[in-house]
Amino acid sequence: MIKPFIDFYTKLDVIPTHQDISNLRTHFDRRRGLYIQLGIPPLFVKGRSVLEFGPGTGQNALFTASLGPSDYTLVDGNKRSVEKTTEVLSPYAKRIPIKIIKKDILQYRTKKKFDLVLCEGLIPTQLDPASFLEHVCSFASPGGVVVITCMDSASLISEVLRRYLAFYECGPEVEVNERIAKLTAFFKPHFEALPGMSRRHDEWVIDNIVHPWTGPLFSIAQAIEAVAGRFVVLGASPNYMNDWRWYKKIIEKEASSVSGAEESYWHNLHSFIDHRFVLPQREIKSNRRLLQMTDRIYQRVHGQEKTGKKYAMADLSRDLKELNALIDLPKSRVSVALEEYRKALEGYRGTWPKFREFSALWGRGQQYISFVKL
Repeated sequence: MIKPFIDFYTKLDVIPTHQDISNLRTHFDRRRGLYIQLGIPPLFVKGRSVLEFGPGTGQNALFTASLGPSDYTLVDGNKRSVEKTTEVLSPYAKRIPIKIIKKDILQYRTKKKFDLVLCEGLIPTQLDPASFLEHVCSFASPGGVVVITCMDSASLISEVLRRYLAFYECGPEVEVNERIAKLTAFFKPHFEALPGMSRRHDEWVIDNIVHPWTGPLFSIAQAIEAVAGRFVVLGASPNYMNDWRWYKKIIEKEASSVSGAEESYWHNLHSFIDHRFVLPQREIKSNRRLLQMTDRIYQRVHGQEKTGKKYAMADLSRDLKELNALIDLPKSRVSVALEEYRKALEGYRGTWPKFREFSALWGRGQQYISFVKL
């Protein structure tokens, strides 16, 4: 059976998750800001037990280790990841009980429960994301916190459209290392238009263009529904939620309700398409239609890569025209960018133009959400 991430990364012998830690203070500031958005003040971690799945290079784990947990267990099925994480965390190993385990995450078992469970960049595109989340959540202690990441086709639509460009610029038939090099150069203007990018460009290409995403995406709404009744939402990054309930009324069923967090997601979904803007909330039914269209585009682009059956440029052009109508922001930068892309499809003659607007269009990609176990 296919093992998402592990099989692909092992075959290429890569860990495409390196972060820029040349300035460790800046790296720690980024992680601290993330934790605070998720409702996890640094003092919460001090003296607590922590379990992390898929630490990759271990560079994000550096910050967690610096907070002084009572013990820190990290599980990864990739041999190179285990080796790199061991190396990176070695300065903390004498001060904190650190256990780094090479094992397929779904096969990991322990009776121990943890105060904080971390699982970044792993659940979407698993064969069964909901079951994977269930497994991750099973290790949280009552009152403990679980942190995961989610992706949906609206937040990823700009990346999906880049995958479409890549299919024609330098397709899967090209030797993989040559393809990575050519696409890294091709997308360089896009990377330069994204402020704060802390990943290596070639590794972004590996992870988001070359990597054959195996299973389905997994949205915030799906994650919330999967844990409803057993967990409540603590925080999110970006923090899209508004909760106007009075605390004295949050009792009985209200205490375990996640409906407000799910409704806030649907009201704000359109703001996930372009990270540069936060738009006023709108009706849920409008955003459900929007997600249906981005799902359609995602599935057709993914199907083209998987089966080789072309997603005709004329069909994608029509779909983008409909998507722009559903976004309903005439003359906005996102609409101008999508229209520029659509015209490039119609004028394609073997080479892509320089995208002035689309190169700067990046969605909110991967989102973080934290839950508290009841």
